[in-house]
Amino acid sequence: MSRSRVLWLFVIILSLSLLGCSKKKDKDKEPKKITSVKALPASGELPADVMGYLVFTSPANTFSSMEKLAGLVGPIPPGALTGMTIQGLLKLGLKDTSVIDLKNPAGLVVLNPKKHKVPVVMAVSVTSKDKLLSTIAPTWKKKAEKDGVYEMVSEQLDTYAVFEGGSKAPPKTSRSMFISFSGKTLFAAVQPEALKTGAPLLEKYLKNQTADVSGLVCADHLRKAFAAELAGMPAM
Repeated sequence: MSRSRVLWLFVIILSLSLLGCSKKKDKDKEPKKITSVKALPASGELPADVMGYLVFTSPANTFSSMEKLAGLVGPIPPGALTGMTIQGLLKLGLKDTSVIDLKNPAGLVVLNPKKHKVPVVMAVSVTSKDKLLSTIAPTWKKKAEKDGVYEMVSEQLDTYAVFEGGSKAPPKTSRSMFISFSGKTLFAAVQPEALKTGAPLLEKYLKNQTADVSGLVCADHLRKAFAAELAGMPAM
């Protein structure tokens, strides 16, 4: 098995295990008594439109721990996951990736995919709002700003387009991204509605973060969102 396959195998395994777990309190501080499911606090539940979330206290530290774990199976070069993340940022159009602070909190929240075409809202720490806006230009142009939400637009050549005759230049395709800031935290989504719903929740999860990594998936919300598809499965 190649190094990259071993690495991503552990990434997938760890991610799946984390998504099945909610935040855990210090066992020493919890009262040692048996409680029924009905007695559990409602504060751990997710809003109806949220399918799940995953947050990191420090992505850099988490990546390092994952690399050490994967290294038990095969040789993994130090900094491999961080390097992959940096490469992804470069592909997004950042000229200077040092503006992204991987040593501070980051996370994502997944909303109801039936209500949001792209339901993922992401958050990452940055060194400076102004530096971030500067380093993503000219790849991303600021089209508009309203109530602290920036609509960023990126145009690129459609290299997959087929033309009659070879003289015509390929057309440009446009993609949008909506971002907002809270201090040195950047929130990003493809749709403004998703950002409006997900950013405040994600900010709360980041502020309440105590473990290195924590996440939660609400199976009841998933079943409700995909009730029609699930009902059709027995017939299939």
